[in-house]
Amino acid sequence: MKISKALLGSTALLAAFVSAGTQAAEKRDVSAAVTALSAADLDIGASFDMSYDWAANDTTVGRTFRTENDGFIMHQVNIRGGAQWSNGIGAHVNVVLGNDANVISGNGEDDDFDLTQAYLSKTHGNLSVMGGRFVTLAGMEVINPTDNLNATRSFLFGFQPFVHTGVRATYALGDMWTFTAGVNNAQFANTGNSMAGDNNTDTTFEAQVGYTPFDSLSMFLTGYTGNEDAGDRAQTPGTVNDADLRFDTLDLVVNYQALPQLYVGLNADYFNSEDPTGGSSEAVGVASYLNYQFNSKLRAAYRNEYLELKDAGAGSGSDILRSNTLTLGYSCIENFEIALEARHDKATGDAGAAPFAPIDMFAEDDQITGTLRTTFKF
Repeated sequence: MKISKALLGSTALLAAFVSAGTQAAEKRDVSAAVTALSAADLDIGASFDMSYDWAANDTTVGRTFRTENDGFIMHQVNIRGGAQWSNGIGAHVNVVLGNDANVISGNGEDDDFDLTQAYLSKTHGNLSVMGGRFVTLAGMEVINPTDNLNATRSFLFGFQPFVHTGVRATYALGDMWTFTAGVNNAQFANTGNSMAGDNNTDTTFEAQVGYTPFDSLSMFLTGYTGNEDAGDRAQTPGTVNDADLRFDTLDLVVNYQALPQLYVGLNADYFNSEDPTGGSSEAVGVASYLNYQFNSKLRAAYRNEYLELKDAGAGSGSDILRSNTLTLGYSCIENFEIALEARHDKATGDAGAAPFAPIDMFAEDDQITGTLRTTFKF
């Protein structure tokens, strides 16, 4: 009995010691994590985007993110968190919730969730290297709605890739030049046979040259080239294997702050897709932007866009899309904006029938839409 009591007492003492040691280790781990986090430069924020959409045709065609005709739609809650330490190591996570997330993920699931970015980075002098999942280099417009001038996205936005998984390196040569190169699994958006999501398992190469001659002017030339291989995507009998499909993107973005109140922007693109049977398709487009800030609360933005869709392989001619968009934005309080937008899309060309289908289901060559959007960020 004494031996049992002694053994039980020793066991209890050992358990208490181990428990105390474990708790102390956990406290040390938590303390170390808190200390490391407090030493980092943190970037935490979120944005909110909801709109009411109206369409004269009672339907909308050609928009990247879903619209709700004569109704409200919750586009996205965009949440980001990042940390940068003094040793040059950084971490960043970006999650999108809402209807837009289903388009970004491209996984066919209606779960209203997308892990848009999650990457680690290391900066040493003028060189920065990152690895993980991150947004594309291409395009004027972006996924986060608060960084765009207009309420709706351009046609070009839908043809450009959204996100990539891989590695990317950027080198800054003085204050004027930046050079970026990367290897990744690309997400090509609406270029013909491509997938919508970042589930391409083949290799894509990216490169960008940035030039900022002075503070008010910046230019970026970006290129992407690579094959698409969706891997687990079922193939349609008799069609070309997706691993043999090549996609190329050449993208130019120009930003110019002409006056303190006036911004001028330009986005020009060339898209190409080819398969080994000789089939190919091309698209060229340009979008110009103006934004005038009347005062701290009121602004007006205008976008003019031209996109030509070619089908060289089939020899069926070209379809041309033109779009004019006017957006008025009013910030009643800081970081909260109410935007009212009117947009007219026009289709011409000799390749096919008019693409817009109104309520009576007879094809139309134009569509008129209106959007009332609210955005908030912090």
